[in-house]
Amino acid sequence: MDNTPEMTPEELTQREQAVALRERRLKARELLSEHHLPPQVGEALNYDSDEALEQSIALAKAVMAATRNTQAPRAPRPGPGHAQHDLCPARGAVPGPSTHEIKEENTCLSHTRNT
Repeated sequence: MDNTPEMTPEELTQREQAVALRERRLKARELLSEHHLPPQVGEALNYDSDEALEQSIALAKAVMAATRNTQAPRAPRPGPGHAQHDLCPARGAVPGPSTHEIKEENTCLSHTRNT
């Protein structure tokens, strides 16, 4: 006696699609590990079909290879002006280390008030 409930064709299709999606996600994890790609890349992959998954993994490999060969841009050094005067009233109270000696009036020496 079979206790399996009868499934409609729509339910069967949904179940097959869910199984295929799980299999693609498992395959993607294996491929990401095999190609030394971070697992977070899996969140951006296309799981609609096997072909789409392969294309998105190839794209992820190309992007990761391109970014490994470049350096991150460096922040420019602070120039003259108020950018480096953290407690200067003209700039406002900005947290962070000051590159200038602070006077008692809470202004930097470069911007002393004319009193």
